[in-house]
Amino acid sequence: MRYRKRPVVVTAERFWSRLRPWPTGVCDCDKHPRHGPHLHLSEGGATQVFEGDWVITEERGLLRFFSRIDHDTFTAEYEVLEA
Repeated sequence: MRYRKRPVVVTAERFWSRLRPWPTGVCDCDKHPRHGPHLHLSEGGATQVFEGDWVITEERGLLRFFSRIDHDTFTAEYEVLEA
């Protein structure tokens, strides 16, 4: 059988440390083993955010899920929706 991924609409912001405010969910906390900007994941835990990464917010009903994706993968998997 063949399957196709269902289209999912997400909100995304590109992360640049010099530009504030940072995307929702990103903080510069020192309670993680690696210092620097981190994204608090919806599933728990955190992941480091690097210059040029995209921070994705996905709405699933009343829940919001956050994830991080590098620029090359983002541009390969997502396209801009025209308003």
